[in-house]
Amino acid sequence: MDRTELLEGLIESYSIYYDVERPAEAEPFVATARFCARQEQYFLTRAARLSETESNEFVFFAQADGKLDAGDIERLSDEAWEKGLSDFVPCHGHRSSDVILIIVADSPGKEAMEGLKHIKRTKSYKLGFYGFSLLKLAVVDANDGKVYSNAQGHDLKKQIEQILRSLVVK
Repeated sequence: MDRTELLEGLIESYSIYYDVERPAEAEPFVATARFCARQEQYFLTRAARLSETESNEFVFFAQADGKLDAGDIERLSDEAWEKGLSDFVPCHGHRSSDVILIIVADSPGKEAMEGLKHIKRTKSYKLGFYGFSLLKLAVVDANDGKVYSNAQGHDLKKQIEQILRSLVVK
C-alpha cells in the first residue's frame, strides 16, 4: 500500500466520527478533521445544571514526499498547534482540546523518530479550571507500516495501528 492510499484510508476512517474538511489552502495539511463532544447533567429541568463538559479534538493530516527529518516534524507540529488552538475559546465547562497531527511518510529518518518521542506541547487554561490542551503526534512509515508517536500520542499510536490492520484486510 503506497503513501497516498494509506493516507486516504486514514482520512476515510476518521470521517465516520469526525467532520473532515479538505481545504485547498491548508498547505501543508492534506485534510483537517474536528470532533466536538458536549455533556450536560441537570436536575429536573435544564435550568438547574449540575455540570457541563466540553471536549474537542482537532486532527491534521500531512504527508511527506521525501525523507522526513526532525525539522519537518517540528515545523508541522508548530503549525498544527497554532491552527488547532486558534479554533476554539476555552470557557467554563471546557475539559480538553487536543491537537492531533498524523504524518504519513515514505522514509522517516531514524534520528527524527528518536526525537519524535520528546516533542511535547501542553497548555493549561486558568490553572486548569478551564481545561487543557495536548499535542498528540504520530508518524506512519508507509513502507513498512510502522507507527511512531510522542509520549502523549501513545493511545493514538494504538488506534492508528488498528486502522492500518483493518485497511490491510480490505
